Amino acid sequence: MKRHFIVICFLAVCFWFPPGVNGAELRTWTSKSGKFTVKAELLSFDQEVVSLRRTNGKTIKVPLAKLSAEDQQFLKLVELKARAQAELEKGKLFFEKQDWDTAIVCFTEAIRLNPNYAKTYFVRGNMYEELGEKAKAAADYARAKGLGQTP
Repeated sequence: MKRHFIVICFLAVCFWFPPGVNGAELRTWTSKSGKFTVKAELLSFDQEVVSLRRTNGKTIKVPLAKLSAEDQQFLKLVELKARAQAELEKGKLFFEKQDWDTAIVCFTEAIRLNPNYAKTYFVRGNMYEELGEKAKAAADYARAKGLGQTP
């Protein structure tokens, strides 16, 4: 009985709160002309089309070129953050394989793409510490702490 309750709760959460891009939240999207707005959650996007979920649950597709400059800039930031996260994950894999040089390249690229992502500095600091490069580790830990990352 308890097991059925847990399964039902899990399914309810999945259907009531389906995932968007990176845990996307509702935001107001505006047309290039400024005449149209819609409150919606970002589901996905590519070079041509943006998929949004409106507050009523309906999914709409909007040509990227028809969105405001602000919304297009927002999407560029989302893409950069996703690319930075991918570089971070690649770096972790190379770190596990003890391919230090490639890991450093990946972590540094992740920082270039998203310089305010504290976790990347922290992970790179861990690698530097593992390699005995205390000064570099300390610098990365300080930057991570300055951005709000704690061990």
